[in-house]
Amino acid sequence: MTTTRLAFIDSPAQLETCIVTPIWSGDDDDFLDVLLSPAANDIVNDVAPVTLLSSPSSQKKNAMGDETASYVERLYTLLEECPNEIAMWTEGGSAFAILDPPAFESTLLPAYLQPVKFASFLRQLNSYRFKTIKRGIAALEFSHPKFIRGRPGLLRTIKRRHRVRPSRAGTNTVKHVTRQELASALHDLVASVHLLRTEMDETKALVRSMMVDDAECSRRL
Repeated sequence: MTTTRLAFIDSPAQLETCIVTPIWSGDDDDFLDVLLSPAANDIVNDVAPVTLLSSPSSQKKNAMGDETASYVERLYTLLEECPNEIAMWTEGGSAFAILDPPAFESTLLPAYLQPVKFASFLRQLNSYRFKTIKRGIAALEFSHPKFIRGRPGLLRTIKRRHRVRPSRAGTNTVKHVTRQELASALHDLVASVHLLRTEMDETKALVRSMMVDDAECSRRL
C-alpha cells in the first residue's frame, strides 16, 4: 500500500504530519505539485476520513504577539544605537533607512537580530508588513504605521503575518478528522505555500534591485 506524507508547516523547523492512504501513488514532491494545480480539488474530494496525531513540539513556541514584539523592539533599539552612516531614522521618525547594507549585515544584524543574513532580514520585515521605499542609489527605506521613533509603546501592537495552519490541541492526543475538515486543512496548506512563495519572490526582487543599484554606483565611482 502506498502512503503519502502531508506536512502542515508550523515553522521551517517544525512539521506535523499525517498519513493519507491511498490517494496518491507517486513521489512526495510530485504530490505537492499536484496540490498546487487545479487537480487539487479532485484529490480533496476523494480523501477519506483519517486520524491526525498531534506533537508536543508545537507547545514549545511562545505566543506570537510576544515573539513579534521582541523582534521589533530589538530593531527599534538597533536604530537608536547604530551609526548614522549605516542606518538611521528618517526625518520625522516615521521610517528608517539602511544606507550601507553590507555593513548592516556584517556588524549590526549579528549583534541585535536573528537571522544574520540581510536577505532573511528583508523577509522578516515583509512578514511584519513593513513597506519598502527606495530613495536613491544603494539605499533602502522601510516604514510601518506603528513603527515610529519616540513611540515605543506601539511596538507590541505590531503583529506578524499569520500563516494559516490547522488548529491542534492537547499533547499526543488522537483526533478523528472528517472529510470536510481534511479538505479545509489541505486548502490551508496550499494557501500557506503560496504565501511563502510570494514572500520569497518579493525578497528576491528586492535583493536583485539592490545588486543593480550597487553595480551602477560602482560604475559611477
